[in-house]
Amino acid sequence: MLRLKELGGDWPLDDPAAPRSGVGLARCAASCDWSWWPPTGLVDFLLSPLSGLQPGVAWRLDAQWRGDRSLSPKRVLARLGSVARAEGNPSLATAVACLEKGRIGAAAGRLLETVEDPEARAALEAVAQVATELAADHVTVRTVGAEGLASAFQAALDAWPVRYADAPVLAAGTPAVEATTSPLPASFLVTPSPGTEAWTLSASQIESYLECPGKWFALRRLKVGGIDADVTPLQVGTFSHRVLELWGQGLWGDSDAVASVLETDGGAVPEPLGSLPLDECGRAASRAWLGRCWDAHLAHQVLSCRRVQDQALTPHTVGELERLLGSVGPDIDRAAAFVASFCEVSPSGFEVRFGRGEQGSTPHYAGVPVVGSADLLLRDADGRILVVDYKHRSDVTEEYAASAAAPRHIQSLLYASVLGREPFCGDSAAALFLGIGDPCHVAGTSADAVLAELPTDEAVEGVPDFPETCERVERAVAERVQSLLAGDVAPDPRDAEACRYCPALECPRRLGSRPSATADDPASVLLPLVHVMAQPADTRAGLYPLLTGPLFGLSDADLLVLATGTCEETGLPQARRLDRGVLAGEAGLPAGANPSRCVRHALAVLGPVLGRTAPAPVSRRVADVLARSTWLGGLDEEARGRVLDALAALDAHEGSGHGVVTAPAALAAWLERTRETRP
Repeated sequence: MLRLKELGGDWPLDDPAAPRSGVGLARCAASCDWSWWPPTGLVDFLLSPLSGLQPGVAWRLDAQWRGDRSLSPKRVLARLGSVARAEGNPSLATAVACLEKGRIGAAAGRLLETVEDPEARAALEAVAQVATELAADHVTVRTVGAEGLASAFQAALDAWPVRYADAPVLAAGTPAVEATTSPLPASFLVTPSPGTEAWTLSASQIESYLECPGKWFALRRLKVGGIDADVTPLQVGTFSHRVLELWGQGLWGDSDAVASVLETDGGAVPEPLGSLPLDECGRAASRAWLGRCWDAHLAHQVLSCRRVQDQALTPHTVGELERLLGSVGPDIDRAAAFVASFCEVSPSGFEVRFGRGEQGSTPHYAGVPVVGSADLLLRDADGRILVVDYKHRSDVTEEYAASAAAPRHIQSLLYASVLGREPFCGDSAAALFLGIGDPCHVAGTSADAVLAELPTDEAVEGVPDFPETCERVERAVAERVQSLLAGDVAPDPRDAEACRYCPALECPRRLGSRPSATADDPASVLLPLVHVMAQPADTRAGLYPLLTGPLFGLSDADLLVLATGTCEETGLPQARRLDRGVLAGEAGLPAGANPSRCVRHALAVLGPVLGRTAPAPVSRRVADVLARSTWLGGLDEEARGRVLDALAALDAHEGSGHGVVTAPAALAAWLERTRETRP
């Protein structure tokens, strides 16, 4: 907190004189010192007995902070004070206020009022004593900085006896819980997500199932994933789509719909380009408008995007800034120029959404309700629509065509089928993919009569009867969708590419990837367990590999039970995240769940470990889980010794003043460091 207080006083993005343009804000963000983000040290404190907060509150704050790439130190402390007051923890709220004023001794004193743990009280008393002595010598954050004060406190705490220096004792383990295989409950598999009225599929979800049913189940139904706001192709794609949508709406659509975007620069919305000739003057107007949309949305990202779902592109390094300005920007320029080059066809819609109340009732495809958003609709001289889906790559090839025996990419074809049945669109004549890398390429399927109207036909497949082609693909997809509805989610990857982003790293059907270096190390089983203790919501690194691994061995049906809750309004099953199912315990399982013995055992073991108000040391909690697991009793003496060494490493990490949030990285480093020296 001292470090955040020091940084918050001079945070560039909080400076009223900071630039307000998008590029200016991005440059300002890249110049900031982000070494504190996310604030792991603060979360360690919140998860300790010192804070007095429930673990669930600390985890929620951690997830919020890790999902906000525009987070400032000042907002961290303000949010913490607000949550402390809301949770009825005035001591913590006052301590935060004291630290913001540099009154370290007073902050420690306020925390002492409620902390009962004797070791924690001893630590706070040591801090308060040092703070008193420093204050008498006029030593403050301003004179020596946060690092200087931290060193002074550490010197005092070094004499404080290491709390958990003794090695934990491993019990022999409980008798094995016999794993059972049960069919997937269909009523749980196709349940709506919170905030939605009915179960639907999107084109990307269908593509995921076509690649591998097991991948769809892990990513789409169980929603296995992380919580960190990173800069990945997903964030880049979302940003580019939005800029192109604003650009197209302003030039060819309803310019009033994007007027609010320009509040940051006060400029006027240009005259719709559809009424202007596409000469050099018109293209110049298009480029100018695109630049304004780009800059305005970039400013919006930095100033307003606060959640991981917002997929903000706020750069934290010079490298990220260079990628944003030198790669993402030109990609968008190329896409806009390519769209404007369609001479015989004209744009008819950008990000045309359907389903979930858009354009009336939810449409169906392959026998199931679907939702989606078509990136671009073009209309030819005969009034037929051409559906275009952007791909942030250059090498779109023949695999995007409908003639493939099992098309990998059906997104544009799905949109063409669905929108072609809508009165407001009319007949469809092409399903195209626009690769906006360098250079731009087009692939897909088109009616023969439309090929001549396209600016390129390099990888576009012409067909005499486009509607019949769409129907053929839809029938093939419908057969696979029926397998999904029947509960078939067994792993069956079509190729190695299908496994590339799948979180099931230990899947026996996984293709094209090497096993992890520690896969044969019994101590590596501890790593996902420590991840869960640090942050249960990070299910990709923690709960998913933990529950499916040797400690618990849950089946797909077991995972589905945990990932299903009950809608309070309807009383019907509703999808939820795995971590919420585990934290809710057996009492939170939906009606009719009939959990297996493995599920009951996992909840009985993990519940007490994750639900403690003042958690024990990490190594102790790990040892508790191992002692009750079905796995430990089957290890030989050498393997048990390796696990004991890992627990000792965790003990040493925490004994040196570190907490649970940094424990996963410390354990991973220890596993790698000692891998070569194993017998």
